[in-house]
Amino acid sequence: MGFGELKQLMRKAAKGAVEAEVLVNEGGIYLIQIVAYGRSYLLTKGKSKGDYNRPLVFKSLIECYDKLKLAGVCQAFVVQSFAHCEIITQQENFLVKADRRLVSF
Repeated sequence: MGFGELKQLMRKAAKGAVEAEVLVNEGGIYLIQIVAYGRSYLLTKGKSKGDYNRPLVFKSLIECYDKLKLAGVCQAFVVQSFAHCEIITQQENFLVKADRRLVSF
């Protein structure tokens, strides 16, 4: 989903129908995922040739928040997975652990 598509979605969507998630990855890489009507989309570079499926990569949470504010989003869940939980956990059927916190901006 490109940024223009996100702005249109925010204008048309019913309240609570769209949720934003900031995915925190190792190495200071942040991605924005939009969950709308039960489907998930990464925020991509848009419709320019060859870039449509490339995700927008941010270097800080503030950069993510600023981009989301431009689209009319005023809150997002920050999701951070815990790396190497399979090494720490002794269980055979471990679940990937993640911290998910709501942030308003």
